[in-house]
Amino acid sequence: MADYHGYAYVTNRWGCELKSIFLRHCRGNDESREESITLENVNDIEERKGPLCFTYTTSMGSPFDYWYIRIVEVSGNVYECKDDFYCSVSSDDGGEVEISLQGNLRDFRINFNSSSGCKCRLSKSI
Repeated sequence: MADYHGYAYVTNRWGCELKSIFLRHCRGNDESREESITLENVNDIEERKGPLCFTYTTSMGSPFDYWYIRIVEVSGNVYECKDDFYCSVSSDDGGEVEISLQGNLRDFRINFNSSSGCKCRLSKSI
């Protein structure tokens, strides 16, 4: 197995300014192989923010890439995805990841340079 370094950028298309965005990447859902970033005061449809620098593994039997995101609106509403959401980077992607927050759909989308991306619905936290 080979480890590589990637970069994930976030674009806010939520429909309003966000007080904060917490983004986490984890290999194999193992907390010891985790990277995270918190972005503050992110305007709507602003240029991409970040990057989150992360490590990923490719080849047969490599661990899945797990992602978690939590956003806090200026109003105080909090939205987050489920803990076990995975979407793996392939060797053809070159470690480039674009994350888009879609407010009208209440989801976030992970897009790669080459392979298919993924999306996950965000739930409002209490």
